[in-house]
Amino acid sequence: MVSGAILRQRTEDPIDFECADQLAFEKGAILAMDTANSREVSGAVLIGAPCAGILAREKIANDGRTRVAMFQRGVFSVVASGAIKVGDPVSIAGGAVEPANENSTGDASGARIIGHALETAAHTEYFQIKLTL
Repeated sequence: MVSGAILRQRTEDPIDFECADQLAFEKGAILAMDTANSREVSGAVLIGAPCAGILAREKIANDGRTRVAMFQRGVFSVVASGAIKVGDPVSIAGGAVEPANENSTGDASGARIIGHALETAAHTEYFQIKLTL
């Protein structure tokens, strides 16, 4: 997995979301909530989509499972999309994490803030964030 999140410190149990049986996701995928059902995941988070969290376990297509566990809190290593400074609020950029707009209070460049950087990182470098959905 190139850009999946890696759990470093678990601070809360993951919560269950519904998903279609035919979907497949790697462990550590950052997933969006389905717009029709806020407790269903639909796929990779795009800019502006509400983030469901980080997948706790791999989901294999057509395995019979229609529920997946999603972390919404914890410390994770993620890939930077752009330069990030320690303490910066961060948002999602198509499976990677980018610095949030410094003027934002809840949305950053059309994307929601998912947490804060615990380290400084360069573009495409792994760094740690505190996930706080």
